[in-house]
Amino acid sequence: MRNAATLIAAILLSIANLAIAQTIGKADAYVLASTSGNAPVTGQVVEFWPGRANTGPATAAYGGGSALAVVSHNGAALVGGEISEPTWLQYTGKAWQIVGTGPAPDRVRTAAEIAADEMPTSFACLPGDPRRWGAVGGAAGSIPSTDDSKPWALDVDTGYVNLPAGWAFEIVTGAKHTGQLILVGAGMSSQLYSDGAVVTVSRGTGSIIDNLWAANITAPYGSWLRTDHQ
Repeated sequence: MRNAATLIAAILLSIANLAIAQTIGKADAYVLASTSGNAPVTGQVVEFWPGRANTGPATAAYGGGSALAVVSHNGAALVGGEISEPTWLQYTGKAWQIVGTGPAPDRVRTAAEIAADEMPTSFACLPGDPRRWGAVGGAAGSIPSTDDSKPWALDVDTGYVNLPAGWAFEIVTGAKHTGQLILVGAGMSSQLYSDGAVVTVSRGTGSIIDNLWAANITAPYGSWLRTDHQ
């Protein structure tokens, strides 16, 4: 069972594994010469200056390793123009995924997301934010018009949820999670609306639920959190 410190360390792992690579080779077949001399590990982020944009599907070979496909942030094949100066790639174990261009990204795919085999839809949002998984939400203080149950379940599946300040989310169908869950907000303006249990946690030793506001969608208003001890 992972404790809170272990979970936070996992979330930060991809940043800690940052490397810088020099580029040689021809267009669309990038050869990244590792400055550390080490082979990549899953979750590692590499910054490189390609010298030229890709014209279509591309591959990258890092540190003398095999050429692997470079894919977009959502895992799709490249069509041209996605690689620019500089580009940040994250090693998934099977491919190199673009997680940012320009200054260093602080929102790369985390080790926890990789372990959960989940792919965020928006790297513009920090890890734990339901909007990272496609949630629409709405302004705090009113019930949103969109049911965000599906992105909510994806967020919960990683074991770490951080509700942003000033945002509300409607959850019609609650999520289930086995193991430790860290669910935190930024105070009264981090809001959840649901008529049932937004999350059911099993074997959740060490879980944290803190600093958020919740209410039912319809009266009567009451508690929505349920923890099962198994």
